Amino acid sequence: MNWSSARNRYLGWGLITLFQCIINQEGFYLTKQFAPWLTLILSAASFPLAAGTITATLPEFNGILISSGFPQPSVNAGTFSYSIPNGQFITSAVFSSTFGNSKVGNSAGVDVQVGGILAGSCPALAICDTGLIPTPFSYTFQPGAFAALGSGSLAVTATQTSGNIIRLGAETLTITTNTPEPASILLFALGLAALGVLGRRRTAGSRG
Repeated sequence: MNWSSARNRYLGWGLITLFQCIINQEGFYLTKQFAPWLTLILSAASFPLAAGTITATLPEFNGILISSGFPQPSVNAGTFSYSIPNGQFITSAVFSSTFGNSKVGNSAGVDVQVGGILAGSCPALAICDTGLIPTPFSYTFQPGAFAALGSGSLAVTATQTSGNIIRLGAETLTITTNTPEPASILLFALGLAALGVLGRRRTAGSRG
């Protein structure tokens, strides 16, 4: 059982208790036989739906030979295009690539930005700059960037910081999505119903 499921179970019990207090106070009675059934429904609904995965890829990137004037202006290394299904929200996102690719196993010094966020850096004379095998790197987006990811378009830019040629391997953006938990929706609906019952009883009482 995950934390989300346990949380919803406790919320379910708390909401049942709240219902009992409100309804009993207004002259109704929530039978003991009904409470366990409501709890069972909430428990069954507390498990979130299976997460979905969206994967977007870009081909290898090869720049041009530059020997001076660093850092150079940023160049576009590709733009991801994807779509987030309606009703789903982003729970995690990871960008990954390599310094160096199938053509040459290293790259000029470079800073790689994804959506304006620094996702990786290859300093001059580091193994990614001088080695013979591509050096993998990745970046995990923070929740604050999820809203920008929801646009369905994400640009990758590269800023050359030392001599040679920028070479990046295939670029991958992996986004995990989920839908609102059924129990959360159910609890919200039950809360509204409780307020409705209380409001109606108070209105009826004031008319009487």
